[in-house]
Amino acid sequence: MKILLINPLDERSGLKVRARGFYTTLKVLKYDVSYMESNYKGDDPLIISIPQKDTLLGYFTACLRRLRYSLLMSYDVLLVHKFLPVNIPCIIAGKIRGKKVIVDWDDLDFAYQPTWFRRTITKWAEQWMPRYVDLITTHNTNIEKYAKKVGAKKVSIVPQGIDTKIFDPDKYDNNELRAGLGLKGKKVICCLCTLDWGGARDLDTIFLVVSQAIKKREDIMLLIIGGGILEERFRRMAANLKITQVLFTGLISQDEVAQYLAASDLALIYMSDDVGNRMRFSLKLLEYLSMRKIVVGHLVGPSRDYFSDYCVLAHSDIKDFSEKIIEALNTTPQVMDARSYIVDNYDWEVVKKSIKEALSGVL
Repeated sequence: MKILLINPLDERSGLKVRARGFYTTLKVLKYDVSYMESNYKGDDPLIISIPQKDTLLGYFTACLRRLRYSLLMSYDVLLVHKFLPVNIPCIIAGKIRGKKVIVDWDDLDFAYQPTWFRRTITKWAEQWMPRYVDLITTHNTNIEKYAKKVGAKKVSIVPQGIDTKIFDPDKYDNNELRAGLGLKGKKVICCLCTLDWGGARDLDTIFLVVSQAIKKREDIMLLIIGGGILEERFRRMAANLKITQVLFTGLISQDEVAQYLAASDLALIYMSDDVGNRMRFSLKLLEYLSMRKIVVGHLVGPSRDYFSDYCVLAHSDIKDFSEKIIEALNTTPQVMDARSYIVDNYDWEVVKKSIKEALSGVL
């Protein structure tokens, strides 16, 4: 059976982790899979790279290229990531050709769009298109309920996936890493995020919290692990808040992400209590906890439901969050170790079974 897998975003989006995980897993399951990603720059010659510039014309021409593949390529199943407007033509093409169409829905993306127009058209797509596809896969029951509410025929849970062999703290010498990165003698607190409208939507709050914490401990170094189209904006924000001890890693590989996490003392997460975050299942939280990091943060939705016992929880206000950071740096908090739970439930080897079951239910 041939599967055409479409990721309409590029490596600057956090979606690449889930999309590439699907691609690798489908190959392991012996499916004949063609994977399409925007602006792909990796070393897999079988991945179809779709040029896509950050302009309206760039998105339109990339959309037409993906549509051409959807209309002309040989496949039995079209598997698309997200109900983004740029995916609608491909979904329609797959249905016209009588193919099985599956959408992996990981976020309510309308909540993250930067303009009224993009929010409106994305919300329309997420409310109307689910009823026309054969299957929706998602990683949490909140989106499952929402999908059924807007008319989805069939929804299957495919958990968020993580490579626990990469995110394994026993692989790394923390002291050696800190010395190599120039972090010796620092109290390193990190925030892992994709610097775009969805991935970094609460990073401004993290900056405010850290700026308060630095007033109490001058040895704090803030690591921003990840890059994206909004990196320069957040560099300026850090400078305006006079956060001088900050390091932006830029876009890096998953292996490098794990190394920076290993070199950190604390990991931060802040999720404002809104509809977008209540539908999320945080991937970075899985990566933090798989690396046995002390996590300080404010959680909502499925992330809080499943992982509150493994984190140092702060209130939503900046003062309490800042105080929790200082307390965690001064005295190691006693929290449950989540790594075994993550290995047993969220490693791609486990998620593979959910993908196989989801596909078998629609074919």
